[in-house]
Order: sequence, then C-alpha cells, then structure tokens
Amino acid sequence: MKSLLSSPFFVAIGGWLIWLWMVTTSATVRWTVEGEPLAREEWGRGTGAILASWHRGVLLMPSGWR
Repeated sequence: MKSLLSSPFFVAIGGWLIWLWMVTTSATVRWTVEGEPLAREEWGRGTGAILASWHRGVLLMPSGWR
C-alpha cells in the first residue's frame, strides 16, 4: 500500500486535489483582516515580520497575502 501511495500517479493526483481545494477555497472564503494599518506600517519598515496561522489555515496563507 505504501509503494502504491508513493507512486508518481498517486502523488500527482494528490497534488492536483490539494491545488483544487486551495483554488476553490481561496475563491470562496470571506476574509476578515484585523489590524491591517498596523501590519502595513510594520511591513513597510523593512525589518521583517512573523506571520502566524492556525493549522487549518496554513494552506490558505498565500491567498491572504494579496
């Protein structure tokens, strides 16, 4: 079973399904941004920042970057 799931076919299908979920979810989710002015001010300083998300939101973090 392990060799079957690590085959290129199943890996490609799994990647495609994750991509499909990310595209669909990021297009339909409603975002709430709290503290955006402060975040933009900190980001504009160029000293770096730490971004955090709950586990279920990790795959969607690139969508919120816009």
